[in-house]
Amino acid sequence: MSTEKGVTKLRKSWRRTSWSTWMLIMRAKGCCSLSRRQGKWEEKMVYVKSKAREIFGEKEYLQKSLDDALLREKDFEKEVSDLTDEVVSASSVYFEVDEEAVAYLELRNLASIEISQGDVDVKESGEFGDP
Repeated sequence: MSTEKGVTKLRKSWRRTSWSTWMLIMRAKGCCSLSRRQGKWEEKMVYVKSKAREIFGEKEYLQKSLDDALLREKDFEKEVSDLTDEVVSASSVYFEVDEEAVAYLELRNLASIEISQGDVDVKESGEFGDP
């Protein structure tokens, strides 16, 4: 009967005590075994640590892949700018620009714009007059 009174007394006092205090009391009485729970917690901690290692490894791999991709992108941009410079230099060699031809084309373009607007008088000789 003394054991029943002790358990009843513990149940009543449980409301006033914290969880850790209650567990210490129960463990001292031999009513509750933490070894099984502790074993499960340790297994879970081992699992969580292994998952954390996997995630950290994946993170490092992805970071390295991203860095490599950024370096390749910079290399491609440099190659494109080099090729652009080569094309521009090659075009200046093959297509020498005649200033008179450019002036003629600009004048012709300007004249066609003004003619379409109706502001230019065209003389019979083919020259453009003042508006």
